[in-house]
Amino acid sequence: MVNRNPVVKALQTASQFGNDYDIPYLQNLFERIQQMPGANRLFLRIASVSDKEQLNDYFAEVVYALVFAGLGFQVEIEPFGRKGPDLKVSRDGHQAVVEI
Repeated sequence: MVNRNPVVKALQTASQFGNDYDIPYLQNLFERIQQMPGANRLFLRIASVSDKEQLNDYFAEVVYALVFAGLGFQVEIEPFGRKGPDLKVSRDGHQAVVEI
């Protein structure tokens, strides 16, 4: 049976790249961003990655999304689709887009 859960698929892909990644730590990060709008699109990108460099770039997006959320911003992942900026952050009536 194929697992269709985007978080599980992303973790499975990360684990295929060897012992460089702490899977329980990544699972914790993924669970923390899972409720952000657009998170599943990021998980699907992670699940389909083919090289370690791109995987690390996607993990950077996860970390920055959490940093902004920790600073009190509302965070949306891929607000304009895959070709647009990585994040949209907003707070106090102001918003900005972020390319990581």
